[in-house]
Amino acid sequence: MVQSEPEPEPEPEPKPNKLYVALQHVISAVYAALPPDRLPFVPLGRIAIIGAGVTGVSSAAHCVAHGFEVTIFERKAVTGGIWNDVNSTSSLQLNSLLYRFHPTLIWSGAFPKQAEVLKQVRDLWERYGLQSRTRFNYDVKRVQRYTVSGKTAWSVNDGAEGVFDGLIVAIGTCAQPYERPWPERAQYQGSFHHSSELDYMKSRPHRVAVIGSGASAVEAAEQAIERGARQATIIARNDKWIIPRGLFAMGIIAIQPWGWSNRISRFYEAALKKIHYRDVAWLAPTPETGYGLDQSTPIVNDQFLQYVREGSANYLRGQVAGFVSQGIKVLPKGQSEPVVVQADVVIDATGFQRPSMGFLPSTLFPTGYEPPALFLTNFSVDDPTVVFTNSAYEEAIGTVGFLHIGIFSRILMMFLLEPELAPQPQNMRLWVDIVRYMKSDAPADAFGFFTYVEMLIYLLIFHLVQPRRMRWVLFNLYGFGGVGNFPGAGKTVKSLDWCASFIISMCALDSRTMVSFA
Repeated sequence: MVQSEPEPEPEPEPKPNKLYVALQHVISAVYAALPPDRLPFVPLGRIAIIGAGVTGVSSAAHCVAHGFEVTIFERKAVTGGIWNDVNSTSSLQLNSLLYRFHPTLIWSGAFPKQAEVLKQVRDLWERYGLQSRTRFNYDVKRVQRYTVSGKTAWSVNDGAEGVFDGLIVAIGTCAQPYERPWPERAQYQGSFHHSSELDYMKSRPHRVAVIGSGASAVEAAEQAIERGARQATIIARNDKWIIPRGLFAMGIIAIQPWGWSNRISRFYEAALKKIHYRDVAWLAPTPETGYGLDQSTPIVNDQFLQYVREGSANYLRGQVAGFVSQGIKVLPKGQSEPVVVQADVVIDATGFQRPSMGFLPSTLFPTGYEPPALFLTNFSVDDPTVVFTNSAYEEAIGTVGFLHIGIFSRILMMFLLEPELAPQPQNMRLWVDIVRYMKSDAPADAFGFFTYVEMLIYLLIFHLVQPRRMRWVLFNLYGFGGVGNFPGAGKTVKSLDWCASFIISMCALDSRTMVSFA
C-alpha cells in the first residue's frame, strides 16, 4: 500500500473533566478489587489467558485480585490488542462510561482516543502486577485439553508453561486488515489505504472514495473532510443505522431483549429518522438496502449526517465493479451501467479478518454449537472451564468493554472452585436450543445478534435457577468480597451461605423446567 509521512504534530492532551473524573473515582472505590500484594501467595488455581488486549488484561486483573495465578499469551510485543492497529485519531464510539473495562479506570473525558485507551490498558496491566505474568511475541499454536483426577486441565503449546485449570480466550474479533483483491486495482494511480492507515493519508486530499458502510468507513470519511478533502464519497453495499453518541440513545436501544419485537424496532427506527436523520432520511436503511436495528450493530456517530447535509460527504449505494486510473467503477443499486467515482485517495474500509480459533480442540464446538452459539453467549457447551469473552459474538448492540468482562471471569473462577455449580454439557446444549426456540421469530439469527441487556438477563437467570449459586451472586455480578487468600477475601461468598440455605429450603424448583440453566 502507498504510504506517505504521518502528520507531524500530535494533538494536545485533552483537559480532564473534573466532575466526570470524580464520578469514576467513586465507581472505583465501590467496585474495584485490590491488586494482590507483591509477596508470593498460594494461588487457588491457574488460568491461561490468550490475548493481552482490553479483554485479556482486564480478565487477568480480575483473576489475580481474587487469588488465581494467570499467564497471558500475546502474539504482539505490547499490550492493547487491536487498539495498536487503529488510527491515532480513532476514538471510542460509545461514551467512556460504557467502556469501563475495569473498575479502576479513570477516563479524562467521554470519547477518549487511541493513545488514552492504550495507556489505560498498560496502566491496568502494571497496576495488577501482570508484567511477569505475560509472554509477549508468543504464538499460540496448540491448546490441549486433558482430564486430571476427574477435572479438566489445559496446556498451551505442549505444556511449555505448565498446566492450567481454566482458559480465557480473549483474542477479540479483529486480526489482520481485510484486503480484498479488487478487480483492476493495478490500474488505479492514486493513493490507496486501509481504513486503519489514515495516519499515513496525505494531509489535504482532494476527492476521497471510501469503500464500506460500517463505523470505520464513516470515520474515514470524517477524517478526510477534516483534513481538507472537498468531498468524501462512501460506497455502501449495505446500509447500517447511524445512532447518536449520547448515553440515552445507546441505553434505550441496548435494553431491548429477546431479539426485539418487530413493532419496537420499527418504532425506534421511525424515531431515529425523525429526530436524528431529519432531512437526510433517505440515508436510513430499508429492508431493500440494508439491515434493521434488530439485525446488525449500528454506527454511533453525530457528525457524518451533518457533513452529508453540507454537501462535503456523499453516500452512494452500490458495489465496486473495478478500478480505473482516476477512481472506482461502481454499479449503483437498481442500475445496469456502472458509474465512475473519481478520487485521488481510495480508502478500503471493509474491516478486519476474524482471528482463527484453529489452535483449540475441535471437540469444544460440537456440530450446531459453534461460535457464536455458546452457553451464556461465551462458554463452550462442551466444557465450562473455557470462556470466550468478546471473541465469539458476531453482531450486537452494547459494549465490549464493560461489566461482563469481570462477570465472566468470576463465573469461571466459581466453576473452578465449585465444579458442581457448573452445568453439564447436555444442559448447556439444551440452553442454546431453548434460546434458539425463544428467538425463532427474530429477524436475525438467535446468536448472531443480541443486546447487552439480553446478555445480562441470561446471567441473572443463570444464578436464580440454581439456588446454590446465590451465595456467589454478589461476587459474580459485582465483584464484592472475594475468594482469594488476601485480607477480607471470601467474606462476601461466605456471608451469603445463609441466603442460599434459605432459598433452597423455601423454593421447590421444577428441575425439568430449570435444567437448561442449572
